[in-house]
Amino acid sequence: MPGINGIDLCKLVKTDRELMHIPFILLTGSSGEEARLKGIECGADDYINKPFEKELLLARVHSILQNRNNLQQYFFNEITHRPNTLKISRDDKEF
Repeated sequence: MPGINGIDLCKLVKTDRELMHIPFILLTGSSGEEARLKGIECGADDYINKPFEKELLLARVHSILQNRNNLQQYFFNEITHRPNTLKISRDDKEF
């Protein structure tokens, strides 16, 4: 990415109150442990080295989204004692 690296972009996203909820997976050619640690410390939800298997990326995306959905359901049902009644547009669901 010209002008910014993935770790800096992740920091910007994860410190923005309106964007911080967005899952972030770093796909990188840097395979060192120090780079991986920086990625996770900046708030990335996962860190995948290149080259990577498409199936692995899809599985990790699915897992992150499923875990967030489970947490959201738990929060609404067990903590607030109200069912999740969030209205999500069809376009957002498809996205």
